[in-house]
Amino acid sequence: MRSQRSREYTVAAAVFLATLAVYLPALKNDFVGWDDTSYVIENQQLLTRGSDLLAWAFSTFDQRTWHPLTWISHALDRAIWGLDPFGHHLTSIVLHGLNAFLVVLLAGRLAAAKGMMDAKTGAMPFLDGNGLLLFAGATGLLFGLHPLHVEPAAWISGRKELLSAFFYIAAVLQYLRHAAVAVGTGRASVPGRHYWFALGFFVLALLSKTMAVTLPAVLLILDWYLGDRLRSRATSKSAWVEKVPFVFLSAAAAVLVVAANSSDVVTGEVPFGLRLVAAVHAIGFYLGKMLLPVYLLPFYVYPDDATLRSLAYEGTVVLGAGMVLFCAFAARKRSLWPALGSVYLITLLPVLGLVQISEHAAADRYAYLPSVAPFLALGLAAAWTWKRTASPGGGISVSRTALIALFLATISVLAVLTEKQIAVWNNTLSLWSHVIENEPDRIAVAYNNRGWAYYEAGRADLAVKDYDRAIALVPDSDMAYENRGMALQALGRTAQALEDYNRAIMLNPFSAGAYNERGRALAGMGWHEQAIADFDAAIALDPLRADYFRNRGQARESVTQLRRAIEDYTRALFLKPDYAEVYARRGELYRSVREPGLALPDLRKACDLGHDESCGALNREGAADEQ
Repeated sequence: MRSQRSREYTVAAAVFLATLAVYLPALKNDFVGWDDTSYVIENQQLLTRGSDLLAWAFSTFDQRTWHPLTWISHALDRAIWGLDPFGHHLTSIVLHGLNAFLVVLLAGRLAAAKGMMDAKTGAMPFLDGNGLLLFAGATGLLFGLHPLHVEPAAWISGRKELLSAFFYIAAVLQYLRHAAVAVGTGRASVPGRHYWFALGFFVLALLSKTMAVTLPAVLLILDWYLGDRLRSRATSKSAWVEKVPFVFLSAAAAVLVVAANSSDVVTGEVPFGLRLVAAVHAIGFYLGKMLLPVYLLPFYVYPDDATLRSLAYEGTVVLGAGMVLFCAFAARKRSLWPALGSVYLITLLPVLGLVQISEHAAADRYAYLPSVAPFLALGLAAAWTWKRTASPGGGISVSRTALIALFLATISVLAVLTEKQIAVWNNTLSLWSHVIENEPDRIAVAYNNRGWAYYEAGRADLAVKDYDRAIALVPDSDMAYENRGMALQALGRTAQALEDYNRAIMLNPFSAGAYNERGRALAGMGWHEQAIADFDAAIALDPLRADYFRNRGQARESVTQLRRAIEDYTRALFLKPDYAEVYARRGELYRSVREPGLALPDLRKACDLGHDESCGALNREGAADEQ
């Protein structure tokens, strides 16, 4: 047993290293303009430490979700790596590799469970020593190298999927060890250290992403199909009672999800009937992506006319509905296959879109944890085929040689496809260009986000063209109007920019960004009083943006409200302590109001933060003092 366990760990370590090797190109990737900005780059809360960080992480519903442990992991990366994307990506790919490691161990533990036996013969002879290792290794490689997992592993903002899956699988592993005691003795088990470890890992999974709420149901499936615990009166009572803390934690997490989305749930845009059809479609859709991982996009939209009979959904709806019916009718047999099918369906349930909280119908990252069950099934199929192709004489048969070649080819193809998909996530421009190439007429957000990438790269002309296209697709998009206004302003077309800002504010009177940008345009035209009014509105709507206070401070300087400008700069520095430009501005203002004792520290700080003009001013002042 120890020798077999050691071999399992060796296989798991090999899968971990193979996963890291394939994902090494992700270390060259940049942040992307899709949540990375708000999650990491501009999130000043990540710079706090200690109790302040914990208080914010556990209380915030930022990004319409609650995942304090994920925020803490991003804060640790900010503390270690700053805004160097290399380190953030390194953390993510190591986590993905560790998840592949755990999947190998999970396959081995499941193979050792009593319930992993054929209903007729009472055994699975193909899961002998080598067969078990092949089952575990194949499952781990599928999980680690499959291109469907590139999105959560190569996208910095996908960290929550990785963390939650890590603790989820760890909880299942610990629970299997706990349940083995009851199965082995046939008596009710007393919660021991493995049970409490499972509960602790479940808490950490929920703190990473509340999608982990499905674990209690998965544990019951393990009891029913794999552990034999619910067939015996002696063990069934304790099995149900043990789930009470898990269910309580899941309910609490569900309440937090509702609270996080209470004011932002998308309603009325997609009818419930369409969402129901899309949910059944998603069941088959993700299975299809696992079997044929092509046409992978970060954003899948609802078809315009999706029904049970629509061509776009026909095949996947049949596949999804078929899986549901199979699990329902095959459950009486208590065999492995409906168990894996049920686990897949249950882990996918929270992200099927029955409650709409976004514009997309599906996302690759949603399949990260649910994919474990189908990959286990494929790993079993590989082990079974390996056994069936054995040569009677003990040598390597032609069939087995072909099987080895097919397996190596499959893994190689997956690795190549994964490397190509990692390149898609290289930067904002590559990501959204990929989406536009595949869906040129349906996804307005792709044009909006690529336009922003062009704008940041100094190509405002190309940005305007993308924003034109985004507005053509969604004429009531306030964000597209706001962004196009910024690009037009960069091109010197301020009057047209003002028209776009006005349109954005009309569409969304609560858009702090639109008020801020219109204020900047007005200030540039010399209308400082009107600009101050817009900055007031922006700050009232979003009082945590340091640049809004900076902009109002500059406008107040222009109308000689120097003391009030200093107040704005002070507030901006409170929100963003490394704001070199604002230190420089406040330092110059202190000079203007004849407070050199306050001016010099600000100028020194600005110089230390890399503001060259402040360094020059300090040098000139030092030279003057020497003379």
